[in-house]
Amino acid sequence: MCGGKIMIGMAFSPGKPEAIPQEKVWYTDDISAANNFRKEMEHPYTLYRFYDRIVWNDSIIPALVHPPSYARVPELGEVGPEERQIAETLMKLIS
Repeated sequence: MCGGKIMIGMAFSPGKPEAIPQEKVWYTDDISAANNFRKEMEHPYTLYRFYDRIVWNDSIIPALVHPPSYARVPELGEVGPEERQIAETLMKLIS
């Protein structure tokens, strides 16, 4: 984080040394930093962009003698339309 912005993503062009960062403005001055601190720390985008996509599914654990067991496992779900559009826009900037 530098100058009130945080890098929250980056698009790379395959085979090229180019990259386009995706940044989010956290604050513009000391007052906005203080006012937004609690909200940003309670729900940090860089963590919740993955956490909000977790889907719990059953995984079968086979057994030779006994019936199979099941375990609940977290899986990362699909990217939402907003994040997909951001990624596509970043890729177009590189192409």
